[in-house]
Amino acid sequence: MDSVMFAVGLGALLLATLSYFFVRRLTAPGVGHDDIERIENFSLDSYRPMGRLLDEQDLEFLRAQPGYVPGLDRKLRSQRCAIYRAYLRSLAKDFGALHRAARTIVANATEDQPELSTQLFHQGSRFWVGMAIIHCKLTLYSLNLYPSSISAEGLVNAIGNMQSQMFVPSAVTTAN
Repeated sequence: MDSVMFAVGLGALLLATLSYFFVRRLTAPGVGHDDIERIENFSLDSYRPMGRLLDEQDLEFLRAQPGYVPGLDRKLRSQRCAIYRAYLRSLAKDFGALHRAARTIVANATEDQPELSTQLFHQGSRFWVGMAIIHCKLTLYSLNLYPSSISAEGLVNAIGNMQSQMFVPSAVTTAN
């Protein structure tokens, strides 16, 4: 019975998180000055620390130290989760800026490009679903109910691919 309640609670959390991200995505404004600045300063390298931030070896090292007090690992785990969430917020902002720029380019194109619009929709959907899943895993990790193999590498790579394939700086600048 407990496992059923846990599964139902996890499902409700996932549904609420997905709903939140989709509503935010659908209500995003057009490309603004902040977006252009964010795109110009974008670098995948700024997300590299995420790969090691939730490394379980750091917690094992902490537990093995003399003077270790039970509960320190919970505090470290909580702090690291907060930092990871900050990275995720930044990642979402970068994706949003790039995605809005790409949608603006498609909307202002002289020829209709339905295949590109569809591709953008699917990229956005995959990104936000992936983001919701990572947030759910991170919540479970913070409660010590999920192993430390949480990775946002797929989301980071999706942004890098979008930037390299779809972003044309001169088109965004002229779209404003």
